[in-house]
Amino acid sequence: MIRHLRQSRRLSQAELAELVHISPSYLSQLEGDKREPTIPLLRRMAATLGAPAVLLFAGALAGDRQAPANDLLHHAIERLIQAVGASLQQHELSFPPDQ
Repeated sequence: MIRHLRQSRRLSQAELAELVHISPSYLSQLEGDKREPTIPLLRRMAATLGAPAVLLFAGALAGDRQAPANDLLHHAIERLIQAVGASLQQHELSFPPDQ
């Protein structure tokens, strides 16, 4: 997915890597499904490529051809829960007490 979006934007690996502050070799490994991107990196790539982050996230998970679909779904849900939890902590959201 990353490669497809990068190519559709007519960016080289070196150009995209520079824009998202990673090395071209790391980007190559991501595109070749040899490494797994972090959530912050997926967000930077999504913003840079003008694509929804969830699209890149789903593409990153789909790159794991060895894992059964249920494992991928479970992994995606775990990551989503962690991301939401981190966001709540970061913004220190609180709920009013029950009345």
